[in-house]
Amino acid sequence: MLKIYFQSISALSRCCRAFCFVLLSLVVMVSAQAEQRERPIDDCADLTACMAKLFEVAEPAEASYLTVSEREWEVARRLSQFGDAAARELVPLMAQTDIDVAQVAAVALREMDSIDPRYLPDIVAALDSGRDLGWLPVALGKIDDPEAAREAVKRYLKEGDAGGNQISFAVEHSGERALPFLIDASLCKDGCPANRHYLVGYILGEMDAQTRAHAAREIINTLPDVALAETRAGMVCMIGSLGQPAINVERDLLRLRREDPPVRNCADRALIGIHSEFAGEVFAKALGEQPNILVLRDLSELKTRGKSAGPVVARLLKSHDRELRIGAARTIGYLEYKPAVPKLVELLNDDSDVVMNLVAAEALARIGGVQAGEALREAAASHWHPHVRQAALPTSKKQGGTELGEDRNFPGRFFAYQHFATDSCESISGNMVEEPRDAKLYSRYAAKELDRLAYKVERISYIAADEAEQRAENPDGVIEIHQDNIKEIREQVRQVPAKGLKVNGGWLVGSDRGEWGGELVFIDNSAQAEVILKANVEDIYRLGQRYIAVTGLAHMFSNEGAVYELKEGVGGDWQAELWRSLPGAPGRSYFVDTGELFIDTYSGGSILLAADGSMRMAECAK
Repeated sequence: MLKIYFQSISALSRCCRAFCFVLLSLVVMVSAQAEQRERPIDDCADLTACMAKLFEVAEPAEASYLTVSEREWEVARRLSQFGDAAARELVPLMAQTDIDVAQVAAVALREMDSIDPRYLPDIVAALDSGRDLGWLPVALGKIDDPEAAREAVKRYLKEGDAGGNQISFAVEHSGERALPFLIDASLCKDGCPANRHYLVGYILGEMDAQTRAHAAREIINTLPDVALAETRAGMVCMIGSLGQPAINVERDLLRLRREDPPVRNCADRALIGIHSEFAGEVFAKALGEQPNILVLRDLSELKTRGKSAGPVVARLLKSHDRELRIGAARTIGYLEYKPAVPKLVELLNDDSDVVMNLVAAEALARIGGVQAGEALREAAASHWHPHVRQAALPTSKKQGGTELGEDRNFPGRFFAYQHFATDSCESISGNMVEEPRDAKLYSRYAAKELDRLAYKVERISYIAADEAEQRAENPDGVIEIHQDNIKEIREQVRQVPAKGLKVNGGWLVGSDRGEWGGELVFIDNSAQAEVILKANVEDIYRLGQRYIAVTGLAHMFSNEGAVYELKEGVGGDWQAELWRSLPGAPGRSYFVDTGELFIDTYSGGSILLAADGSMRMAECAK
């Protein structure tokens, strides 16, 4: 199961790269559109006029095919509407000396609904010419001919990268035509690269529902002729990428689990991927052996079909691991597992963890029932955070649902509890209270003092072991780090803290290096350093009789904040205990004249924390 979920993380990384590709394309196209807004293009009333316009608008690209301008796209799209008559004019331009003209022609061919097979040799020649016609590969998918599909599959597998590129779109558009060649490739007759089954499974999963259902049946029918157990397992794993349309092979997968031990793990993965009701048992076993929040996330996607795993998930609500407790509460809501309602009510009312309050409210809203309804009404009326109150309203039921369908945004939405969607105050009504400078150090006025409190820390970073080779092959490309080439670098560095608080026998100091981490450290009067907590430290305070550290990080899709209570042990050792969660990573904090600590959080609003641990929203200044 660990291998499966490591592959899930790798797939997520590839999705992120695909997202960046699309985002960059959109930014370039929108910018170009704004630039050309005052230069309207004519209607290209006929093919002759449109071809003339192609030569007029074709401009040198600044770097690559991503920089095709909006004017060029507009002409290309219009040309594509003339069908075969346009193709007859456009295909010869692939060999045109003027690369800018060839570039626009390639886009026009890409945009066509269909292309006659007689142009296949010319398109293949253009793709092999070494010219940067990056939009052209999709044209292979528009040719209704098995040889075009074979060509698209060959290039896709040779490129070896799934998703977000033009050759993968070509295979996707080929659909059923590509299926025999993809199945054949999965047989690994001449050996199998490490990612072969992942690549084939991924691209099959991008096709329409009918093709995926057909692919699942073809894979099952082919298995009896596959002698090598490793290849059979890889092919069964591919079914997991096909989603719900592959439910037609559910019985076959259950049979394989019983009769073919080498493929059992992949059969389990496939049952999960197709949203089988038997997947709940698979998840229950995995969670019992090694609980993991990614497993909980994937179980949640089954919704009520995974309810058989409910008892195992409910036990995780008592885990010492807070992340697992939150993931379990989240999952129980999607499973609509009613026996866990009393525990969810308890978590809804836990005043130490506002994030858990939110998750419990949303879970109870999905499950419903009398006990859940009473707890939600009370929270909707009295909880201190507006986002939790909103989640507790009766209308929140619409956020749940027992419907089962394809939802590719679900993995991201599972973690939406990290974002409270609450604006911060530009300023608040309370007045800031300065701390005594002899007891509190900040780099803005005590740089020398903090430098004397510097400590050694191990900095960990990750690089691609083959970075030099990647740069030599593609100097302008993005360096890819994956499970096969990742290399860990550890080095000792001198860290100067950014803030410090004087305590008995020394100083509590903290650092925040963003995504590279941070730590809370005790420096005693003899300059000995003791790491108390590894976390990004926004600040350190004495709040009432407590010493506390405000910590957290907002980076990419992650947004977490917490307040730790710091306690000195009998032997002078310090410990950090989670005291209060925050509705987002802290951006700034300071004391106000009410005696409370003001904490501005990312997406969680501006809050006030009292010495007794109670929280409330800060009043924004008008």
